[in-house]
Amino acid sequence: MLKLPAELQLLVIEDLEADLSTASEFKDACTGMVRFLQIQRRAFLAGRSLAPPTTELLFPKELLSLPNIRDIYLVPGGRFLGTIETSFLAIWDLRSVKDDSRPKLLIRHRFEEEIDWASAIKMIGADKIRVLLSQNTSDEANVLHNIQPGQELRSWIMLEIAYPDNEAFSIQILGRISVACLEHPEPVPHPVIDLDKVVFSVPKYTFVWDITRKKVSWWTLPRSLPRVYTVIANQGHICYVTDVGVHGVEVPPFRPLEDNEVIRLLPTPRSDIPLPSSFTIPHQHVHSRFNVIPLDLYNTGTEPRRSFLYEVAVNNENDGTLRVYRYQFRLNTANPVKSTLTLIGLWSRPLGDFARSKYRLVPWSCRLCNGRMAIVWAEDKEIHEDDDDSDSDDETELSTSMFVSVSSLVNISDAPIPPMIPDTVGKVSLVPLDLGSRSVFDFTPEFCPTSGRVVVHWMSDTLEQAMTLHDIL
Repeated sequence: MLKLPAELQLLVIEDLEADLSTASEFKDACTGMVRFLQIQRRAFLAGRSLAPPTTELLFPKELLSLPNIRDIYLVPGGRFLGTIETSFLAIWDLRSVKDDSRPKLLIRHRFEEEIDWASAIKMIGADKIRVLLSQNTSDEANVLHNIQPGQELRSWIMLEIAYPDNEAFSIQILGRISVACLEHPEPVPHPVIDLDKVVFSVPKYTFVWDITRKKVSWWTLPRSLPRVYTVIANQGHICYVTDVGVHGVEVPPFRPLEDNEVIRLLPTPRSDIPLPSSFTIPHQHVHSRFNVIPLDLYNTGTEPRRSFLYEVAVNNENDGTLRVYRYQFRLNTANPVKSTLTLIGLWSRPLGDFARSKYRLVPWSCRLCNGRMAIVWAEDKEIHEDDDDSDSDDETELSTSMFVSVSSLVNISDAPIPPMIPDTVGKVSLVPLDLGSRSVFDFTPEFCPTSGRVVVHWMSDTLEQAMTLHDIL
């Protein structure tokens, strides 16, 4: 097969023998990401919004129940849509939508137990998708494993969806894992899929599951560790992005994971769970209450790297701006305390141009696109514990306003990147994305810049939920 970027291979893999019958059609498929970047750039420079045409997707009710959907995933390339319900995972072909708004079902997998949500989804290379699903646990299982008040039993299942050249989708279970831990009074970072390993955060602990070798490692977090926003695996270490900077630990030795074993990560008066050696490299600026965009996690490559890039998105209340800081972290494996954390870029934009008072912009759907990070942002309501009217209806009002931005070039390289030149602040290229206004209590957007497509699952208080497709190109 013609060698194409990973984002493009899934777009044209089957179409080469189907719809792409002319040179013009093939060119359109292969240049989609370039055309999207041009359209977004022109809208940004002109100060206008993007209002793509909308198609309401119609699914057979006997095959998909919109109220039961826990998550959706738009496969890079924009042709295939994954839907995850409480009892089913399905892959749909959106190619038929242009004829009758009805996606074609390609494969439907039934779960043995009900699913809570999709904890993590990651492309591996150009033909595999790994999906980590959080499963409900029964009352019988809680009794069997002596789960006490204030504790919970959590279970995950790892699925792999494969789509080799010119073959049908297939789904296989790679493994299961269960953990007894404290209940989550505060948010913890989502699990992170790193090739054949998954990094989990639960209250007071971190554990790593090696899916292929069926082994596990865990350790205690230091009590003084600041709030953790995300975790990133790097050369046998786990790096925590915190309010202060990057805190890293060397992963302790793995041990075999027995079938049906429940790992007990619960504090005891004399815990034998290790506290590994660690290091902390501070940020150049003090950040708080921010969102992390781990740029490398959206790379579909399968080779481990010695450095990683991430961005910190801060809604600054003092001057009413959105600021995006880009950092490169380089781990010194011989002497981790000599690792480096370099601020390599800064972009800003007045929030008054977009977000309303008491709202902040958060990155929702992020994808690499021709060496740049394309992001769909959404307004999120700010709720402060000291607000006098925190219980008012206005505090729960949902905004359905969305925006799309494209970053500067992302230099995914192990080579050191020079620090940013002082006082060279770029402008966040936010463009309003007009997808229509709906009366909903929640929504989930999925974005594929390769094809210029956005799919949104709209959730309302009634059963009249909807899923829409928006074609920017």
